[in-house]
Amino acid sequence: MALIGKIEKKKGTTATIYIKKVLPCGDNCRNCTAGCKHYSARIEKEVEDNIKEGDYVEIRAQGEVTAKSSAMLYALSAILVICSVIIVQMLPGIKNKESISALAVIVSIIAAQLVLKLIDKQKMKKNSELFQVGKRIDNK
Repeated sequence: MALIGKIEKKKGTTATIYIKKVLPCGDNCRNCTAGCKHYSARIEKEVEDNIKEGDYVEIRAQGEVTAKSSAMLYALSAILVICSVIIVQMLPGIKNKESISALAVIVSIIAAQLVLKLIDKQKMKKNSELFQVGKRIDNK
C-alpha cells in the first residue's frame, strides 16, 4: 500500500508522523470506482537523523488501519452532553437547572476532548507497530 508521511514533530530520534493514503484517483474519490478506504493516521516512530520536521517520508503498511476518530468524536461528545443534561435535570431540589445544565454541557465537552486526546495517543502508539518508515522523499 502506497503511503506518504509528513513529519509533524521530532524529538530526538522519535517523530510524530501524519500519514495519508495515496489514492489512485488523487483527490477525486467521488469520481473513482476503486472502492478504497480513505483514511489518515498519526503515529510515533523512530526515524533517521537526516529527517527533519516538515519532511515527507515513504511509509509501508503491514496491515490495515482504520480511522474511526471522527465518529468517536461526535458520539462521545453527544453521549456525554446528553448524560450531563439528564443527570442535572434528575437532581431534586436544585434551582436554576438551566444554568447548571449549561455549565454541565461545557464541562462534558471539555472532558470529551481530553478523553479523545488520550485515546488518540494510545492509538498512535498501537498503530505505529503496523507501519515501517522508509526513505525521505525529496520535494524538488
